[in-house]
Amino acid sequence: MSDSPPLRLLQRARRCSVLLLFVVFSDSLWAFDGLNLRERLSQELLYWEEQANPSMSSFSEGELMAPALVLADLTAGTLLYAQGLSLEMPPASLAKVMTLHLSLKDQNTGHLPDERMPLKIPQGGQAEAMRPFSSLFGLDESHRLTLRTLRRAAAQISANDAAWTLALLSDPLEKGRGFVERMNQEAQRLGMDQTTYVDPDGWSELSTTTIADQLLLAVTYLEEHPGVLSAYHAQPQLQQLDGEEGLLPNKGNTNLLLGRVSGVDGIKTGTIPEAGFHFMATSRRDDRRLVAIVMGLRGTTFSEGIQKRALEAEMLLEWGFSQTQLIKPEAPSLPSLVLRHGKNKSLALRLATEIPVLVRPVSSEKLTFKLQLPEEWEAPVAEGDVLGQARWFDGSEQVLQIPIVAHQDGPRRWRLWDALSQNPAS
Repeated sequence: MSDSPPLRLLQRARRCSVLLLFVVFSDSLWAFDGLNLRERLSQELLYWEEQANPSMSSFSEGELMAPALVLADLTAGTLLYAQGLSLEMPPASLAKVMTLHLSLKDQNTGHLPDERMPLKIPQGGQAEAMRPFSSLFGLDESHRLTLRTLRRAAAQISANDAAWTLALLSDPLEKGRGFVERMNQEAQRLGMDQTTYVDPDGWSELSTTTIADQLLLAVTYLEEHPGVLSAYHAQPQLQQLDGEEGLLPNKGNTNLLLGRVSGVDGIKTGTIPEAGFHFMATSRRDDRRLVAIVMGLRGTTFSEGIQKRALEAEMLLEWGFSQTQLIKPEAPSLPSLVLRHGKNKSLALRLATEIPVLVRPVSSEKLTFKLQLPEEWEAPVAEGDVLGQARWFDGSEQVLQIPIVAHQDGPRRWRLWDALSQNPAS
């Protein structure tokens, strides 16, 4: 087993040098310099596309076969790895993440009843109305199911009839057409500019998206619906709730990483022949959460495809946790600056910004810092004026630089010479 793909990947990761960006950390999991997590990652995605995927050399050829891959650190708000960000393909059942997102938004606004109340399956939501080769829960007119069970069916076993039922319950008058229109409107709101939906279940090959857009959706879904993973995605088996009517099969979650990879608690799989095999997975270890997305992977058989997509998602997550770390640089002790001709003899200093957390390889040395400051400064000085620089180093590599600024105004001391120089004798 020494030459297994995950082990080879981790062995190579220990030897490689990875370009990792520093990012702002705050006490909130989602706040970054006034930007929410989705906005922060939108900026990161633009950078990676412009830099032509700066960490591609981290993995050797053949270790990861999916044409589109992304690994993001949601705690830090940065990408750790990406390729194929703009490659367009059908979302397949990843479309159900948008369906779940809108259903939960409708729940939160009171548009839908209590999710624990058993409901009749609307016309058009039964299994017999689904298209050929659909993944099904087996819904029919005899069932009375809660929104919670329907959402779990869409999330865990990728049931197309459950997804259509959720759409029809939110949009009973237009038979789901209005719901699909809302899916596209929400995609535009989220900045998913390369995404178009034609159905709520992802069955059609006419829907299109990119892995970059799917990352924005995943981030929004987790950010706007706290607790969604434990409520709908993390259960290994789908089971009916008390009070529901109609027998349904007890099916297992399509997420093969649950119980297999530490911290994995969601979120979604998908496949249709035109798209290949997709996997959107997330794991939380301690206070750090990563999301890995694999899209467009091909397999010679269905069984091979679902195993390969799970393996590549696992490889990304394990690499991220084992080969990168979050480091908070030590805050330097800033001296006072001598203020020549100032009203006060010295001037207090501060850093221009908060010290960010850095995403660094685990092999990083303890960071050191150097201050670049003059011995003195001529008054006057305004609060916020840049007077020097603080630099942090990992060995000889500079990894962070923050300006040093005046903490308050430093007015000039009044002198007769100043008055004379400003009002020369005629």
